[in-house]
Amino acid sequence: MNLCSSVIKIAKLLLLCLVFAIFLISMQERGLAAGTVNISLMKGVYLYNFIRFASWPDDPGSRTKVIVAVYGSPVFADQLEVISQKSEYPPDMEVRRCQTVSCVDGAHVLYVHDMEDVRLLALLEHVAKHPVMTVSDEADFVQLGGMLELVEEEERLRFDVNLKAIRDSGLYLNADVLDMARKVVNQ
Repeated sequence: MNLCSSVIKIAKLLLLCLVFAIFLISMQERGLAAGTVNISLMKGVYLYNFIRFASWPDDPGSRTKVIVAVYGSPVFADQLEVISQKSEYPPDMEVRRCQTVSCVDGAHVLYVHDMEDVRLLALLEHVAKHPVMTVSDEADFVQLGGMLELVEEEERLRFDVNLKAIRDSGLYLNADVLDMARKVVNQ
């Protein structure tokens, strides 16, 4: 790796961290005391950044609206709407609250929370061959075929990546995001 590409990579990583910090500061200024940023908000910020650093196969690179299907977490759906409304950066998010598999059709992103494995596997199978980014905080989500698993570890939020699931769907996730992952499986 040459010096120029190393500098670019570091700059992208710093930009990602800056965007995350701006979101947290913005939310704290809107009434959240320091140290009380809730985990749901943090997960929403992570998801928003995953979207910002991803591209879909049908995307010319300037996607301005992303449909996010949220399955099983109305609180998380509310947090995503707040983040989307407060953000000065594209993309805008249309949040769908889903209770059926068909609700996911046409979505760019699927976020799953609190679902038994049988239903989760059926949902993942439904979107498997489509360019739908799958994200969850469910344990072993990436081992079950999901793409991005949010993990609470030592009072920090981290994430794991299933690279094969991302590639099989036709999605592209910026390498800088992959470098920040706690674990990348199925490389």
